[in-house]
Amino acid sequence: MSFRDEFLRLLREDEEFRLTVLGLLGITDVQSSLRQLVSAVNELATGQLKVMEVLDKVLSITQSILEEIKKLTDNQNKLWEENNKIWQEIKAIKEENNKIWLEIKALRERADRHDYELSRLNRKLDALGARWGVNSEDAFRDAVKEFLSSAGYSVDKWSYFDDGGYVYGYPSQIDLDLVIKDNRLIVAEIKSSVSRGDLWALKRKVELYEMVTGVKVNEVYVITYYINERHPDVARKMAKGLGIRLVEPEELTS
Repeated sequence: MSFRDEFLRLLREDEEFRLTVLGLLGITDVQSSLRQLVSAVNELATGQLKVMEVLDKVLSITQSILEEIKKLTDNQNKLWEENNKIWQEIKAIKEENNKIWLEIKALRERADRHDYELSRLNRKLDALGARWGVNSEDAFRDAVKEFLSSAGYSVDKWSYFDDGGYVYGYPSQIDLDLVIKDNRLIVAEIKSSVSRGDLWALKRKVELYEMVTGVKVNEVYVITYYINERHPDVARKMAKGLGIRLVEPEELTS
C-alpha cells in the first residue's frame, strides 16, 4: 500500500488522526491569511503615504494658487485705482476744456466789440478827414506840407526810378518827401494810414536815397492819423526798431 493510500485510509477510519490533520490545515490557512493581511496592510500604508505625498503637493499647489489669486486681486485693486485716477483726470480735462471754451467765447465777444469799436473809429476818422478837407491821401499830405512850410521848414520831393527793384523787388517809381531845416535832412512820409509793410518800404527808400545821392538822412518820420494794423503797438515797435518815428494825431494837436 502506498503512502497516499495509507494517508487517505487513516483520514477515513481514524477520527483522532483526521481531527489532527484538520487542525494543522486550519493553522496553515490562518498563517496564510495573516501573511496576506500583513501584506495588504503594508500595501495600504504605502498607498496612504503616497496619498499623503499627493495631498502635500495639492496643498502646495493650492497655496500657490491662493497667492496668485491674492496678486491678481491686488492688481485688480490697483487697476481700479488707476482707472479712478484716469476718470478724475478726464473730468479735470473736461472742466479745463469748458473753461477754455468760455474764454474763447469771451475772446470772440471782445473781438466783436473790438471790430465794432474799430468800425466806429473808422467812421470818426472819416468824419475828421471830411471836416479837415482831407478825405484823400493827397489832400492830407498837402495839408501837412502846408503846415510844415508855415512853421519854417523847406519841403521838397525826390523822385527816382528804381530799375533794380531795391525797394519792392521789381522796378518801380520811388518818391520821397524831404524836409530841410537848419541843415538837417528829414524824410517825412505823409500818409493818411500806415501799415508795417509801409514802414519796411520806407526804410528801403531811405537806404536807396542815401546810396544814389550820397547824402545822409538825419531823421525819418511817418506822419499819419491812422495805423492800419490789428495790433498798432506792434507797428509802433517795428517803426522804433527801423529808426522811424511815428507821428500820430495826438502829437500833431498837442
